[in-house]
Amino acid sequence: MTTIRIMSYNLQGCRDSSALCHTIQYWQADLITLQNVTSLSVCRRLATQFGYSLYTNNQENQSGGLVLLSKRSIKISRTYDFEYGAGCMYSEHTNGECRFNVLNVAMKGAFFKRPEQIRKLLSLDLFQTHSLQFPSLILGDFFDSIWVSGHYQFQDKFTRLSPTFLRGTYPSYFPILSRDRVYATDHIKLLAIHIDRSGPARKATIHLPIVLDVEILDNRVSLSVEDSLQSRMEIATDPL
Repeated sequence: MTTIRIMSYNLQGCRDSSALCHTIQYWQADLITLQNVTSLSVCRRLATQFGYSLYTNNQENQSGGLVLLSKRSIKISRTYDFEYGAGCMYSEHTNGECRFNVLNVAMKGAFFKRPEQIRKLLSLDLFQTHSLQFPSLILGDFFDSIWVSGHYQFQDKFTRLSPTFLRGTYPSYFPILSRDRVYATDHIKLLAIHIDRSGPARKATIHLPIVLDVEILDNRVSLSVEDSLQSRMEIATDPL
């Protein structure tokens, strides 16, 4: 098992890059998932300044991009389009003996588009019963809470880690909505959670960042040599 610190930060309305830089520097997260990125140049400066590798679904500096900043190189990174500007960025990570997945999600579009977007998220091969599932974290901007909270298939697969219903992240100057959230599958243990309500965090964007310390448990099943060799090997009889 391994312990990591992960930050989820929605950069919608980013208005103070120095305050953003201060917030990133303070928490020293191992992984940072960013949503609604409007300037890749700002993210590249953050990556260079604090020693992160940058991965993105949007190389053209368009509004609404997803970005992952990681202290370690990752094995796989790919993106999925849920239409109407929504989508997710999937990445596979290895830390010591543990492997885990991170999905950086941004739901967008009209309110009644959400069920279809959730369906597309759940239809990814990663979450199918026939797939070998590694521990997974889903972080990002879910835009609303009604469809996700009431979607029984989503709730059956994932456990909500943050924030609680009484702790909002949006808008930053008076956070009453839990629009930004974190979910997890099995084999992930929450150790600590923080919603940064500091002055720099409130000033940087109109969302407050979520910071989690989690323990990733190794879910691999191994078979001992003694169990696999219960009997002697026999010579096959030639039928001819």
